[in-house]
Amino acid sequence: MKLEINSGRAQKRLLGALGIPDDEKSSSSHQVDISLDNGPAILSVVLNFGEQKDIDLDVSGALRVKIVTVSKTTNSGSIAIGNPRFG
Repeated sequence: MKLEINSGRAQKRLLGALGIPDDEKSSSSHQVDISLDNGPAILSVVLNFGEQKDIDLDVSGALRVKIVTVSKTTNSGSIAIGNPRFG
C-alpha cells in the first residue's frame, strides 16, 4: 500500500502512532517506510501485531509525505495510523 499526503511545505512535524488493527491475524507483520518528496526513508520499521510505534517526524520544507507498507507475512492486511496530525 502507498499513501501520499500533501504537506504543502507548510508543516513542521508529522505525529501519530502506527499499529495493526485488532481484527487482523495475530501473525500479521508489515514493513512501514515513511519518506519525504521521493527521498530515502526517514522512518523504516517492522510492525508486528500487538505493537504500536509512535511517530514524531520532522517534515519541515517537504511537499509530500509518502507512507509505503509491505506485508512481511503471507496474509496481506492493513496497518492503522492513530491520531495522525501535523504539529
